[in-house]
Amino acid sequence: MNEHKNVQCGTRHLAAEFFIATGGGLIAFVFAVYLIALGGLALNYGIPDYTVAFSLAAILLWGGAIEAYGKNRWAILVLAALLALFVLYTSYDIASRFFDISWDGMAYHQGAILLLLEGWNPLTEPIPKHVAYATQIEAYPKAVWLIAAAIQQIDGDLEAAKGLHFVLAAAAFFLLFGAFLKLHRLSAWAAGLLSVTAALNPVVIYQSLSFYVDGLLGSLFTALIALSILLLYKFRWRLVVIFSMVLILLINTKQTGILYGALGCLTLLAMLWTRNGPWLQVSGATLASGLLAIGLFGYSPYVTNTLEHGHPLYPIFGGERADFELGHRPPGLDEISGPERLFHSTLAKPTLAPKQEPELKIPFLTNSDEIKIFRGADIRLGGWGVLFSGGLMLGIIGLLLVWAAPKGYRSVGLVLLFGVIFTVLANPEAWWARFAPQWVLVPLIVGGLLLSSSRRSVRIFGFSLAATLLMNGLLVAFSYYPFQANYTMQQKDHLEKIAATETLILVDFGDFPANRVRLENAGIRYVELRRRLPCRKPHRIFPYQGSFCFAGVR
Repeated sequence: MNEHKNVQCGTRHLAAEFFIATGGGLIAFVFAVYLIALGGLALNYGIPDYTVAFSLAAILLWGGAIEAYGKNRWAILVLAALLALFVLYTSYDIASRFFDISWDGMAYHQGAILLLLEGWNPLTEPIPKHVAYATQIEAYPKAVWLIAAAIQQIDGDLEAAKGLHFVLAAAAFFLLFGAFLKLHRLSAWAAGLLSVTAALNPVVIYQSLSFYVDGLLGSLFTALIALSILLLYKFRWRLVVIFSMVLILLINTKQTGILYGALGCLTLLAMLWTRNGPWLQVSGATLASGLLAIGLFGYSPYVTNTLEHGHPLYPIFGGERADFELGHRPPGLDEISGPERLFHSTLAKPTLAPKQEPELKIPFLTNSDEIKIFRGADIRLGGWGVLFSGGLMLGIIGLLLVWAAPKGYRSVGLVLLFGVIFTVLANPEAWWARFAPQWVLVPLIVGGLLLSSSRRSVRIFGFSLAATLLMNGLLVAFSYYPFQANYTMQQKDHLEKIAATETLILVDFGDFPANRVRLENAGIRYVELRRRLPCRKPHRIFPYQGSFCFAGVR
């Protein structure tokens, strides 16, 4: 009996190390791409053509973080590297088959990537004055754009670079699954359920085929939690290195990453303190990582913003600050506090329109119209999914049952729970789901505690909670991906028909000049006109904005 138990523990340990090696390898690859691309700019060389090829070596280098020895060590290393390569190939292949039809993706994210590919160096050069959305491109973090530009250099396919969403979601899943497998009070199926549900964050899903960065922030935050759990289980410097990589990427993905990263690190230190862990060593490492993330990796924009505009978080703060959310908040939300906005949005029916007043919905009940809202990348009210309010209600009830969780798990879990809640409440714009994707994790943490209980009835409740949140993510996916596939097919068919005419067209791109890449890839000859088109009835060419005339037609 004991021998059988030891075999099971050994097998589970090897599985945990395999998933940790895979997830860490993906993080190491992404960070290496960022590091080499940024280094090329620092040397005024541009983004090197070999960036991706050299970065693949990081997957193998990370293999040293596993704890299996002898033949198992090399088997895990090779299999983890092969799985990581499969994830990379599949992610970028899927992304290349879809058009980004999101507003911000077409407006300035793609534009920033193309500027980098055309030779703009944000470390040494001001942004060209004619560029649309110049303020956002110059003042926002650039890690994702640099990584996307390096990926685009492989075969010239800009759309493929969106695959970073799938890569980081997979990394978050692998790391979290490996971490949960280390906790023997959680069964393997419970560990898998919790990890899949966390990775299938609704914000991650409905931004995964766009160049939006909020879903990436959500996946990185989940990976940060997974690594925190691993550091609690056993302190290893190699895990601290990967933790630092995630922290640097988080801070340089979006400006709110500074807030979430700082509070996430404080939460980790608090958890280490409750377990008498090496909080002093970790605090020094995270502080150093934060300073590097802002002062070195984030020289543009954090240092340049401070020098030119008086605040590292310009244009959100500083003398020339702009309230980008003004006009986007639904009626009534301007006059209330951040927590009140979050409350209204959490319980509201999902909406896209900024002028629509919050309308409360009954938890657990939904319909096809609500589910259809999740076809786009920018859901406003209720953007965490149609079943999230029900899942949160179960989470609140579940708090009454966490006493049944193991004492050590309970103390750490509650610190983690309130740490995540604090990261959300600290952002006054957390009502907009894409600004607080980690809000979804709050009831899931409660579910994890309940699933670790020895009481069957408590585990059943925890399963119901986690299953509700999983179904919530799946409903978003079932709405989002078929719509995106159909829309992309229509768009490609439209461009093919224009190309088949072999006629020069006159184009007004509107706010989306980066869409010229789609015309070039389709083989369409065009002339861009930044004025009113000469024909009486221009044809629509892209979503939201963009029209054209055939040359010579009035």
